[in-house]
Amino acid sequence: MLLSRQVIGSSSVGSSRTLVCGRVHGTVGAAIPRGSTHARAHATSRSVAVKATEPGRRAPPPMGTVGRKVEGSGALEFDPAQYVFYGGAIALQVGIMTATLWVLQQLSDALASGTLSAPDLAGSLSVPFLEGDDAAKGVVVLYWLVVSIKSRVFSPLDATRPNLKDEKNAQNETPRPDWMPPPITFPRASLHPPLTFPIVWTSIGLLRAAASVMVVHGGGTVWEACGRDLISTPLIIMCLHLAIGDAWNNVNVTRQELGMAVPGVFLGCLGSGIFVTAAYYLADPAAGQLLSPSVIWLTVASALVYSIWDLNTDADGNRMAVLPTKKA
Repeated sequence: MLLSRQVIGSSSVGSSRTLVCGRVHGTVGAAIPRGSTHARAHATSRSVAVKATEPGRRAPPPMGTVGRKVEGSGALEFDPAQYVFYGGAIALQVGIMTATLWVLQQLSDALASGTLSAPDLAGSLSVPFLEGDDAAKGVVVLYWLVVSIKSRVFSPLDATRPNLKDEKNAQNETPRPDWMPPPITFPRASLHPPLTFPIVWTSIGLLRAAASVMVVHGGGTVWEACGRDLISTPLIIMCLHLAIGDAWNNVNVTRQELGMAVPGVFLGCLGSGIFVTAAYYLADPAAGQLLSPSVIWLTVASALVYSIWDLNTDADGNRMAVLPTKKA
């Protein structure tokens, strides 16, 4: 099926905790076929004179400074293999994270039961906070702190986030909507890095970790609400949410596919964010409430991704395809 270069598109809460925290079995990652890179019409800006007259939009840079170089032209066709590729990558990452949780479960159980304990310092000085129940909780807390911020270490894809210098260059070169959150900078810093997004995403990561394992409102956490079972439904859903986010970063940041990023952020990132928040709320209302700001931010981020895609067009006013494509 040929595509033009412009594609338009886009119970009861009182369930038992046993069902909410039901153990998940058989999460297995599948082998992933390597996707082929393909040349693609990418975004370049519209005429400055036209843009300057449109309200609510920033004037874009001169023509040709946005996006990748286009090598040749030609019709594009729908490429469903990319859905299989990214679905496999997400499944593999969830499988790896689930296997890691299983290993962590054995370790925390051994620490809590006293089967495994920290050695004495100098042969006589004990370390109480590295033994027993405190040690078990500490190991789990450390894991979720790391994985909530750096989940991409489990991803088979290149899910690298942009560094501060690249983010500053992107904001200077790519047309953005006027309502985009203003950058937080340090005036005396040499690079004046835009820190808004790093600060927000780090805060969201800390909320994810806190909602998963840390003490909130008198000791209730999802981990404890589910009987300290790390292979429980809400925590596996969190792994899925993180894996989807890493796959989306590969599309939006690494490959710079502004079109595919639009349905990906709405259906994948925001959709799974709502899903995991609901799962946490059913397991422990306090944990769900703690996680809810992430849904608000993902809603703002989704609208921003759509606006950036809408603003960035080529000389003919065409936008990047929202479906995966390849040369016909």
